[in-house]
Amino acid sequence: MDLMLRIKTGFFETTTFRLEIGEKELQLVPIKPEETAEIVLEKDNIHSVTLREKRLAELGIQTRNMLYWGIFEKDIPFEQVVSYFRENLNIPILCEYEGRNTYEKTSL
Repeated sequence: MDLMLRIKTGFFETTTFRLEIGEKELQLVPIKPEETAEIVLEKDNIHSVTLREKRLAELGIQTRNMLYWGIFEKDIPFEQVVSYFRENLNIPILCEYEGRNTYEKTSL
């Protein structure tokens, strides 16, 4: 699954990354590598992941030293994002829904 999201990288700045979950790490690969470096987060260093259902799905990744916050591209269904994280990441995942009962079966 190709998950594209815009991560907050400055006060009024966002950068588009492709999210990849490997065996031991989570990678945020920039779409334009000349603008910023790849972000590699060791799974052992990730404290929690927050997925928030809004108009566009949101992602928060809390590590020991940093909080990464981003918004997924518009065509990515929230339930696909939840399933992808559940299948590939063995860490606490907090899901925040917008009051719809359709996700009760997939809630964590």
